[in-house]
Amino acid sequence: MTGAEATWRATAALRRALVLGVGGLAGGLALGLPELAVLSVPFLLHGALALRPRPRVAAAVVVHAPRTAAVDEPVDVALTVPAAPGGDLAVVRTPDGPLALALPERGARRLTSSVVPTTWGRRTLARADTLLAAADAHLLVGPTQGQVRDVLVVPAVPPAAAGPLPPHATTVVGAHRTRRTGDGSDLHTVDAFRPGDRLRHVDWKATARRGQHPGGLRLHVRRTSVDADGDVVLLLDTRGDLGTDVATWSVPAVLQGGAVAPGSSLDLTVTTAAGLAAAHLEAGDRVGTVDLTVPAASVRRGAGRRHLRRLRAALAGTAASGTAVGGRAGYAGGPLPRRLLEQAPARALVVLLSPFLDDRVADLALALARHGRAVVGVDCLPGGLRPDRSSALGPLALRLVLAEREARLAALRAAGVPVLAADADLPAATRRLVRDRIRAAAR
Repeated sequence: MTGAEATWRATAALRRALVLGVGGLAGGLALGLPELAVLSVPFLLHGALALRPRPRVAAAVVVHAPRTAAVDEPVDVALTVPAAPGGDLAVVRTPDGPLALALPERGARRLTSSVVPTTWGRRTLARADTLLAAADAHLLVGPTQGQVRDVLVVPAVPPAAAGPLPPHATTVVGAHRTRRTGDGSDLHTVDAFRPGDRLRHVDWKATARRGQHPGGLRLHVRRTSVDADGDVVLLLDTRGDLGTDVATWSVPAVLQGGAVAPGSSLDLTVTTAAGLAAAHLEAGDRVGTVDLTVPAASVRRGAGRRHLRRLRAALAGTAASGTAVGGRAGYAGGPLPRRLLEQAPARALVVLLSPFLDDRVADLALALARHGRAVVGVDCLPGGLRPDRSSALGPLALRLVLAEREARLAALRAAGVPVLAADADLPAATRRLVRDRIRAAAR
């Protein structure tokens, strides 16, 4: 990007210097005051030097930055300032603030800066507005709006662990224990050799201890439990973005604008989902997401590091699409659509991330549980809520909303749907859920 060339323009300071020089010289000659005429000479000389012909210059600055970044990870931004013959100084707007530098007569000058994104989503990383100055800032070019560099900031991956999955493993890879014998890492039993067993599984110590038999030596083999993988489906309640100020809860998301505030309900939802996805993908599971408000934004189940990058990019594009309270969710309310049941198969662990402020998402969790899905809720309501002080009933209204919410969560737990805090031990909850499902299946 070279930018359009522009001519130098005089500033008000240069015009004042010329007025003072011409006026002082004329006044000194007319009034017979040589000292006044002598004092005006520097102003005239400076104006004459500033008005000498100067070549046209291009004030555009090129921004070099990556297309993607991650929250709380530094991003290097490079700015290339072109040569400006006849110029003295350039003031460039960088991510760290305005920066003044001497202009090169030839070639270009490269600046580097570092930015640490604090929120995920589509963000403006840098906009290199430029102002060129010459003749002690009496001649200027600009300010010129520079190139805007947007970057997709993906959510950070907080530490998380993958818990056990429901007993519906479909393959023989992964990191979840099963009761089925086969190639795995955990010892199941030591038994006598049978046709079909591999010789590399022979336990020679056990054979020496108990392999003596009247008919000869009987081999014993080590049998292990299969390490299996499974499916995890993350359901995201993205109807609104709840901050700590309750007065903003009823404001439509389209009117809130700006970046997602750290610690808000949508930020907790996206960040927690990224951590859970990374943990289960590391364990060899298949992970997918379902946006309850915008089903088209869902990501099909997949595995591997490339799929994690795909999931984080999709999560970075998540936006609140309604009001925080009472907005209609695409999959909430009424009978469960076939598409949602296909996206959350019976063998999958379903994790529902929501602030649980109304009955629609709670009814959705109960309906999935009635259809045989293993459902775990993750509470994404931020802490430290401040009531609406514009009304005398604000504190009372907040207490009523939280009381209804606690009753809703208690009903979910009573129905076998555990609801945890965003920073709680999810593996422990899924372990209890899997144990209860195994007991129920054995009855």
